[in-house]
Amino acid sequence: MLFAFIALLMLFFVKVDNRFFETVSRALLCGGALYYSLNSYKQKKAVTVLMAIMLFVGIIYNPIKVPRLPQGVWVGLHIVTMALFYIISLRTPLDESKVTRVKDEADEERDHTASE
Repeated sequence: MLFAFIALLMLFFVKVDNRFFETVSRALLCGGALYYSLNSYKQKKAVTVLMAIMLFVGIIYNPIKVPRLPQGVWVGLHIVTMALFYIISLRTPLDESKVTRVKDEADEERDHTASE
């Protein structure tokens, strides 16, 4: 959800020439897209369409070599990126793995102390 908000901010500030904000936003969006793709690949061991699209988003938003695109194309990319990150945030719960891991560790500790 945070990355969707960053894409929304970039959409609003598309006419403002603030290099610092633009570079930080690109780095966050690039990192978020690449993190999602790599984490999904580790979990599924297969490449999905959404994973490939997020890799493309990561390449487009890289802060090192910024592609020169017309402003109208950037507006469209910001909207699509915002929608993609929103869809991903709906599909992947934030803390489910942490909660499950903590419960599993607590169960293991209880079983270990019960067996002694």
